[in-house]
Amino acid sequence: MRKKSSEVSVLFIVAVISAFLLSFVYKETKPVIEKGAKEKIKESLAEVFPDSTVAFETVKNDTLWRVFKNDVCVGIVFRYGMQGFSSFIRPIVGVDSSGKIVKVKIPMEGLSETPGLGMKVTEKWFQDQFSNRSIDEVWLKKDNENGKIDAITAATISSRAATAAVREGLKKFSKYLSYSGDLEGKWYGDDVERFCGRGEVEEIMEGKLWKGKDGFVYLSYGEGFACSVGVVVSIRKDTLLEIHIQRPEEGMKETPGCGDKVADEDFEKRFSGIYIYDIDELDALSGATITSEAVKEATRLGYKDLILERER
Repeated sequence: MRKKSSEVSVLFIVAVISAFLLSFVYKETKPVIEKGAKEKIKESLAEVFPDSTVAFETVKNDTLWRVFKNDVCVGIVFRYGMQGFSSFIRPIVGVDSSGKIVKVKIPMEGLSETPGLGMKVTEKWFQDQFSNRSIDEVWLKKDNENGKIDAITAATISSRAATAAVREGLKKFSKYLSYSGDLEGKWYGDDVERFCGRGEVEEIMEGKLWKGKDGFVYLSYGEGFACSVGVVVSIRKDTLLEIHIQRPEEGMKETPGCGDKVADEDFEKRFSGIYIYDIDELDALSGATITSEAVKEATRLGYKDLILERER
């Protein structure tokens, strides 16, 4: 018995020391890692908008930048992601003031597409196809008659995801070439405006609740596995019209390939038309149960704290 007690004590001491060492290493290396990441972003911005006379202004951290030359906005750079075959593909895209693509870069960091197939989205020949294209041309040739992008042989899923990420990013961020408003710079700004109706946003509670053409829109958070997960909800009376779940490129830091799977349009559609009190009946995503519950919690608590409290 005494021997077992001694072994447990040794294991406990080892565990405490290991935890201390890991904490120390993390504290020492975190600034270096963050600095390296910022340098990579800076290099990427210059690569997709190659003009040494411009300056980049951050609009959405690690996601969107406006490009200025002599105090005039001459373009934007954005990063937007879509699910590929086995990982999120996040192109960095430079766009000029006319809305045409200057250049696209798809970093290898964080990608786990199939070597020799899907990973070819990072090759120059594939990325160069996007240069000087307008949004209507950013389709695979096999998917749309206006498409100008050749798919990678035997890697259609990765090719389609990369192309869709560029196209959807253009659709989402092109307004920043000229737009300026109260919601600019917020990860949820575009979705609040979309749900409320352009030009019809009436703020009821700062940064939390808005009145739109079809009802109310609110912002709420639920606690996921690795971070808080944000949800923008459009609701009429007690029925959900639509929701938007915070994406990885918008600051959601759930586990890649697991928790971050909730940031998918198909999962969001499950909430459309649902009676608020029936949310618990919705099935969680396989492999993302905790984060799925966080989304439901955020939707439920936002309704309780913002909608019901306002009506009392």
